[in-house]
Amino acid sequence: MKNIYLFVFVYCSFLSLCMSQGKSSTASLISGTSINSEYLGEEILIDIYVPPSYEASGAKNYPVMYIMDGQEYFLHPVAYQEMLRFKDKSPDFIVVGIRSDRKIRRKWYAERSEAFINFLQSEMIVYIDKNYRTLKNSERLYFGWEMAGGMALKVFMETPALFNAFLIASPTGVNNKGLADFKAALAQKDTLKSFFYFTKAPDETYSERAFNELATAFKNAPVSGLDWKLDDLEGEDHYTTPAKTIHNGLQIYFRDYNTLRFFSLKEYDGFGDLNAIKAYYQKRGERYDVSPEVHKTTRHFLLLHAMNEDNYVRFKQYLNEFKGHFNGGGLDVWPGRFSRYCMQKKDFESAWYILNKGLKAFPESADVHYTVGDYYKTTGNDEQARYHYHKAVEYARKNRDPKLKEYESSLKQMKK
Repeated sequence: MKNIYLFVFVYCSFLSLCMSQGKSSTASLISGTSINSEYLGEEILIDIYVPPSYEASGAKNYPVMYIMDGQEYFLHPVAYQEMLRFKDKSPDFIVVGIRSDRKIRRKWYAERSEAFINFLQSEMIVYIDKNYRTLKNSERLYFGWEMAGGMALKVFMETPALFNAFLIASPTGVNNKGLADFKAALAQKDTLKSFFYFTKAPDETYSERAFNELATAFKNAPVSGLDWKLDDLEGEDHYTTPAKTIHNGLQIYFRDYNTLRFFSLKEYDGFGDLNAIKAYYQKRGERYDVSPEVHKTTRHFLLLHAMNEDNYVRFKQYLNEFKGHFNGGGLDVWPGRFSRYCMQKKDFESAWYILNKGLKAFPESADVHYTVGDYYKTTGNDEQARYHYHKAVEYARKNRDPKLKEYESSLKQMKK
């Protein structure tokens, strides 16, 4: 095995995306290497994407997605997570693209499928697990289009624990024997933590019978832990199904990574109490090797809905529960808005707690200083009120804040 080229930047589109999100353009890197396969008797070229958090995290382990025909489809899962990362809508995961030769791929996935599966199991995956921090057997995904999709059934039958998820676009080469063997393999399982997502285009009528057979096999399988979906992708054709298959499949498979965000306290109550929310994030943390703490997005909207619905009992419950919420991150307007709500309820202790955190997190925020000024004015400390109004004006001028005149007016009134 040898490296054949140096790390390179993610292609221009991803570079632009990272820059637009305020991230370093060197954060997301792709490398290339090759594996001299004894099973296939040739050198196999692979591309490897490592997410930006990989080097910074040090000990975190990652899911891995293996892309057959990587020269065509490798960038799709890279783009997926680059696009959704800034809102934490996707876990970071490693992507491995296995390049194929358009002339030889049919042999790999059909005549020599046994050798190719041995290559995957004993060489490819062994190399990745040895050289990268992966979640190994618990989070390993397979993507294949056309014949590589059809071969996925054989991969599962011969090595059912090798991959946890199969994303299959426009599979071909699925014959009667293959379907019968697949049904038999499912029937022999009691428990199986596997996810299958099969897609086809409406004009792929030659796949209709196989799809119906697969649906029947999944429905009748006496297996707990099996998750599956078959999609007929409207508006797609044989050559365009891969992009949507990867996007939809990842979205479904990683759906329990999503942060909990509802639009009312009633909706949160429908999910469960705080213990249920904590349990969700505990499970999320265990699966993806991320923090098990309640996500900042969930904390924020619990506080926000309690305030908007004027439920101060719930607001105080969440404020006491999430002590670290105002330690940083988010927008500087929120310490002011939440502390003003506390002041409206004559809870000046809680108001100051939030504002004190806000000053530390946003020391040059005109909005935070202005709200602190209001706090001191309300509690009768005019000297401190003038000081923070002055700071609000100073930082508003520096940052061209549209509320400058409002801040100046409050400061002027304090000087009378």
